[in-house]
Parts: sequence; structure tokens; C-alpha cells
Amino acid sequence: MEPQQPSDRQFGLTVGGVLVAAGIWRMPEIALPGVVLMLLGLVRPAVLHTPNRLWMRMSHAIGRVTTPVMMALLFFCVITPLGFVMRRMYGYQPLQLEFDREAKSYWSVRETDAVGDMRNQF
Repeated sequence: MEPQQPSDRQFGLTVGGVLVAAGIWRMPEIALPGVVLMLLGLVRPAVLHTPNRLWMRMSHAIGRVTTPVMMALLFFCVITPLGFVMRRMYGYQPLQLEFDREAKSYWSVRETDAVGDMRNQF
């Protein structure tokens, strides 16, 4: 299922507003296209249908690239070093497993009644 696109009016006002704000703050040359987008969004939003679709396609393409990159950076720069620190410096192992090459299984026997535990789960 494809995500719902913002309305053409919303696209014109949002992107135009960001361009106007950036133009006022730092880059005056992009304020004029922002004003044009905002005016078209208010007066004739149907004109912005094609730019809206192109904008959304571009944003989805960028998202398909940046999301895996950011997740990999988060994993390798934050989670992996944190796991090494927890294990090596503090000896903490969240799964509480001692690796034993001689063990036939890591199955742990429960002392409680399995059927009783399955009642009222939620």
C-alpha cells in the first residue's frame, strides 16, 4: 500500500513556507519561488499536482537510501560499542547465558504450570 500523498494545497503552502523562511533567514534568492508556491497553493492548487508527485517520488527515493545508512550507523556506532562495553567492562549479559561447549542443550526447565501461564495473557 502506497502512503497517501499530501494535498497539492498543503504541498504548496509547506514547501513554499520553508523556502520563504530559508530566504528570509539566509538565502534571499529562494524566497521568490517560495512565494510563488504559496500563492499557487492558495489560489490554484491543481497546478501543483505534478510538482507534488515528483517531490514525493524524490523523497521516497532519498528515504530508501538514507534509512538503511542511518540504521547501520546507529547499529555500528552506538549499539555495538555499547554491547562491547557492557560485556567486557561490566560483565553484563542480558540473556544470562554461559556458553558451554559440553552442553547438549540450553533448554531451561520451568517450574510453573505452563497451562496456568497461558490464561489471561492480556
